[in-house]
Amino acid sequence: MKALLGKKLRMTRMYDDAGNVIPLTLIEAGPCEVAHVTSEEKEGYKAVQLAFGTRMIKRGSEGKKEESPRVLREVRLSEDDALEAGQNLSVEQFEVGDTVKVTSTVKGRGYTGVVKRWGFAGAPKTHGHKHDLRSGGSIGAGFPQHVMKGMKMAGRSGGNQKTIRGLEVVVVDPKENLLGVKGSIPGAPGTVVMIQEMA
Repeated sequence: MKALLGKKLRMTRMYDDAGNVIPLTLIEAGPCEVAHVTSEEKEGYKAVQLAFGTRMIKRGSEGKKEESPRVLREVRLSEDDALEAGQNLSVEQFEVGDTVKVTSTVKGRGYTGVVKRWGFAGAPKTHGHKHDLRSGGSIGAGFPQHVMKGMKMAGRSGGNQKTIRGLEVVVVDPKENLLGVKGSIPGAPGTVVMIQEMA
């Protein structure tokens, strides 16, 4: 199992030996501590909880501040994987050329109309159209007297979790805890991401 939590930094570019441009997303990946290991005997499945980053939280009535992990995520393990609580994982487990999947949170766009949310063309800008250029238009006939489930309408857009698969690792920098993947990943700079090797 190769898995790591990180933080999306920014997009940039690099050039290969032939001079071709490679779009690159830089991720500050790890170090992550194995906070907890689940077992088949106790929990019924095999997994680890990875801890990334730290934050100060208040504990008790006196309000004493203690360090706590900023993010905890669980990763399933295969039968061959053997990790122990307290073990540290870094970008050194990845190699250039590895194929990974990255899970992140899409930018939230709030309440949006059908043109922005679903890519509707909108109404033609001709005589007779004034205030309905970006409206959804008709949603069907009368029967069965209610809006059909799954109808593409205005509503909350973005802010959901998305996984991009098949990304190639092109940069591994253990000194700076940097991981560079070819292509783009969802989310704004600073978004917490999960990087996992594809089986």
